Amino acid sequence: MSVTNETLLERVRNTADHAAWGEFFAIYEPLLLNYVRGRVRDRSLGWNDHDVQDVVQEIFIKLYRTLPDFHLDHGRGRFRTWLYRITVNAILDRVPGRKSADKVAADNLASDNAAAPQRRRPKVHDEGQVDLRNLAGGAGEPDLDWANGYRQAVLDAVLPQIQAEVAATNPNKWESFARHGLQNRPAAEVAAELGINANLVYQNTARVLELVRRRCLECYDEELSEA
Repeated sequence: MSVTNETLLERVRNTADHAAWGEFFAIYEPLLLNYVRGRVRDRSLGWNDHDVQDVVQEIFIKLYRTLPDFHLDHGRGRFRTWLYRITVNAILDRVPGRKSADKVAADNLASDNAAAPQRRRPKVHDEGQVDLRNLAGGAGEPDLDWANGYRQAVLDAVLPQIQAEVAATNPNKWESFARHGLQNRPAAEVAAELGINANLVYQNTARVLELVRRRCLECYDEELSEA
């Protein structure tokens, strides 16, 4: 995977950049597949894996058409929030009689206002009594599964990049981070294995972690410090 200061989102705005789109696909396809499977599991929808793959394909078609004109506005949210809403809408759109996430959110708000001060019990939809209102996320904010999955997808892309760069010039620096930072092993134990002092293990770990955080933000618009 290429490493530049230009974000991947900026690169995929060029639909002719096959390398960027290959990287984009490799990062986000596992995230989308896992999330869609998780959201439709045990919801009596009768979907199979082919249905899940169809939904993900529809999401990528939507992204291919819209990303060339996409402008990231952090004042309105991060890319992961926008992608979450597209994903939720893609799921809802394949369920007959369902509304989009934006429409569900608006209806929920109107229902809540009408029910105040006494909250109404959420309605159960037809077709197998499957209630997909939770997929809309109320105001459309990502749920915990999405946030964790998105962050892991970005880390899975970044860590091999960082490992190749750091290990090529300073193997002990990477090993300090891998063993102490990733594996949570005691610094003294790692130091003894690498033939360095524990303080250097701490320093190496902190420096690589900062590099990982910076790469996640610069290339993939993800902040590891976010909840």
